[in-house]
Amino acid sequence: MEARDFQWRWAPVDPSERASDYVAQTNRLRPDDEPAKFPTTMEWIDAQSGERMLEVGCGNGSVVRAVARHSPAIRGVVALDISAAKITAAAAAGCPSA
Repeated sequence: MEARDFQWRWAPVDPSERASDYVAQTNRLRPDDEPAKFPTTMEWIDAQSGERMLEVGCGNGSVVRAVARHSPAIRGVVALDISAAKITAAAAAGCPSA
């Protein structure tokens, strides 16, 4: 198999004039943080009391907010995203660590 350089596929979101479009698309795909909307994710994560959670690529923070609501006894939550626009949207939506 030939090795390929996929770096060309990655593009920064924030410097583009479409950053707000990316945020709007994320909000359409994951509009809220109701744990019932993420049953498989909640089961897979299985957050326990005292644990910490790191979500890399959190987008608008809907999953990390759902975990925080579903498992309030977890010790801490950190949500990261390369897009400052998405982190701003997560913070506006009440993401606990944005």
